[in-house]
Amino acid sequence: MFVLDTRARLVLLACAATAMVGFGLLYAMASVEKDEAHDDLEEEAEASSKPSAEATSSSKAKAPDGPTSSAAPSASSKGKAALTEAEKETKAEFNAAKQKAFELFKSDPPEYEAAAEWFTTAIDLATAHESLASQRVALFNNRSACRERVGALEASLDDCAAVLALNKTHAKVRRRRARIFEKLQQHEAALIEICADLLIQREDFKKALREGKQPEPPQPVENVEAVMRAVGKKAADDIIADREAKGVDFGMPSSNTVTQLLMTYANYDERRERAASKEADDDALAVELAASADDFTDKLAVRLRRATKWTYLKRYEDARAEVLVALNEYTREQDDNNKPPSQGEEKEEAQAPEEDDTRGGEGKKNDTTDDANSDDTAAAAAPAPAAAASSSSKLSKEKNGLSSRRASLAADLWRQVGLYRHLAHDLDGAREAYESSLRYETSSSLRAETRVKAAGVCVDGGDPGAAETQLDEALAEDPGSSDVFMHRAQLRVIKRDLSQAQKDLEKCIERAPTHVLARLRLATVLIHNQVPSSDVEAQIEAARELAPDVSEVYQVKGEILLARNDLQAAVAEFDKAIALDASNPVPLYNKGMALIQLNSYDAPRTKELFEAALKVDPTCMVALMRLSELKLQLAATFDQAQEVVDMLQAATARCRDKDELVELATVKAMAVAQLHAAKDVGLTSFQS
Repeated sequence: MFVLDTRARLVLLACAATAMVGFGLLYAMASVEKDEAHDDLEEEAEASSKPSAEATSSSKAKAPDGPTSSAAPSASSKGKAALTEAEKETKAEFNAAKQKAFELFKSDPPEYEAAAEWFTTAIDLATAHESLASQRVALFNNRSACRERVGALEASLDDCAAVLALNKTHAKVRRRRARIFEKLQQHEAALIEICADLLIQREDFKKALREGKQPEPPQPVENVEAVMRAVGKKAADDIIADREAKGVDFGMPSSNTVTQLLMTYANYDERRERAASKEADDDALAVELAASADDFTDKLAVRLRRATKWTYLKRYEDARAEVLVALNEYTREQDDNNKPPSQGEEKEEAQAPEEDDTRGGEGKKNDTTDDANSDDTAAAAAPAPAAAASSSSKLSKEKNGLSSRRASLAADLWRQVGLYRHLAHDLDGAREAYESSLRYETSSSLRAETRVKAAGVCVDGGDPGAAETQLDEALAEDPGSSDVFMHRAQLRVIKRDLSQAQKDLEKCIERAPTHVLARLRLATVLIHNQVPSSDVEAQIEAARELAPDVSEVYQVKGEILLARNDLQAAVAEFDKAIALDASNPVPLYNKGMALIQLNSYDAPRTKELFEAALKVDPTCMVALMRLSELKLQLAATFDQAQEVVDMLQAATARCRDKDELVELATVKAMAVAQLHAAKDVGLTSFQS
């Protein structure tokens, strides 16, 4: 969701490795690079130089047989009747054609096209004569290799299909098909062939161990990472295009996600305490709302105060609904007047005496820097009505403090609507709402806060440059804002500019020494910048003294210990974080990652932790990806593997962030490819 927070944290988590690591043996075997052309040519030439027993016994020609290591077993001449003269002639013609093909194949320079023609002659003879049936796999394989080298890719694939019809576990052909499919930009098909190759090697490896033999070292697979990424990116792009065409209402993210976002602002604790202790209770606000039924401005003020209270009491759905009601009432009121908001407010200003310019959400003057009406609350996904036009004269009046109370409330309303739409991933609607808020807002601190929030929309929309511009303008509006430095630091973490991120976090803490989350972020950045460990510990300890009961303090301390490979100590800190806040999925996920790295790895317990993280927050995509990888490793049947695929498919519908969606789609593509490949090579179960 709000990537200035969540994506920045993912970049810094030492345990957040690539999404493919969990695929175990398959992925490990696929991670070695190889020289594609040289390796394949050498294998063909080397295998082709070995004469078959039948060719050696022939008096008319001596031709090397084709590669037979993956082909069907050669027929033995023992115990068979002597060849007739016609059969001897056919055999001689066959061996001569094959010999000529190999000579052309190995010539300098190689003549692959001519070699393919001679392999065709040999194939025709082998197809016509059942006594040569055992040669067909090798011949189709070799002609396929020739055709690949001259760029006849579709013809090469035809020959590969002929081989696999006779031998599904022909690893060399699987490898060639993967190469060709990649060249043809058919990445999903290429990934299936890669998985098939790896599965074949895995089964050979296991068979050798069962028989007490020395297993052959696994052959590397070409470009597996690039193919996986290409499949994942295309799938993600297709999903995004479909969403844009149809429109998607994601609804609210998890309560933990919203809370984490609110905590990035320096005055979060103050606003939360005010909501809990100073605001009227629900009954009193309901009475006040009823009493203001005839006065639109008073009613709007009460609704915004109630939304603010519910937001900081973590009643996010209630807050979202209240803001949506306020927006609908505001829109209807403007429609009834049949005038743009600026004209309506100017008319009210002319008819009524100047009122206190106070906010409905917090009851404080609009020039107070800790004004609470800018609350990061949850989002209504309703389409935005046309934004009020703003003339230069109106803006001038607002700048000179002549705006009405209702204009102040309008700024508050649009800012809250912007956050609600952003949380619901209505990025265009959020952007329009923030622009409307800025047209009314006169407080420099609240204008800066509005721009910080707008920067988050830009990042989620894939425009970090626009986000940087918004943050620069926010700093110009309010040079003393700690929030600007906090969020700019997170943007720089996303860009992996950790040196500048450190400077911004230090400036944030200078302006807001009690900002717990800023200290925790700084500690994480410092460890990546390789500063003395005492500096890191100082920030963690300062955060602990400020907030000894906050789960995130022990969560981040555990992450730092995990990065240092102090696994047992990390687990202990994660346990403290879990005990303090059962609604926080991150320490559950992190503990699972720590258990994976321990020598006493307990797969069922790790699985339970990932499942617990998802129960708390179904949108925790990193936990879901790790859980899917673990379940795939443990899957014994095709049905169990299909359950993993179905789980990943459902998750793509909930995933909001594009980078996470690419990772998720890549994991799903790998799972689908493994399932398809296992069936294609003839395995009777997923793990065999």
